[in-house]
Amino acid sequence: TSMLTGETFKELTPVFEDLAKEYAGRAVVLKIDFDKEVGLAEKYEVTGLPTVVFLKDGKLHGDKIIGAMERADYKARLDAMLK
Repeated sequence: TSMLTGETFKELTPVFEDLAKEYAGRAVVLKIDFDKEVGLAEKYEVTGLPTVVFLKDGKLHGDKIIGAMERADYKARLDAMLK
């Protein structure tokens, strides 16, 4: 059970949609329903929502993020990964 409300997810959706557009062709931004994708939740040890993982060449890149962050923080992580 998530301690975050539906409002948190509603607030993050436009952030990730915007980042997906900004990084089109350089990065893929996906939203996954971990209730339906239990295998992925187990693989990435999802213990809280939202959980954000960064993958590069199919491998985890840096630490996963549990909880909401500011858009600039997600952007910084993407920029660092793409260097």
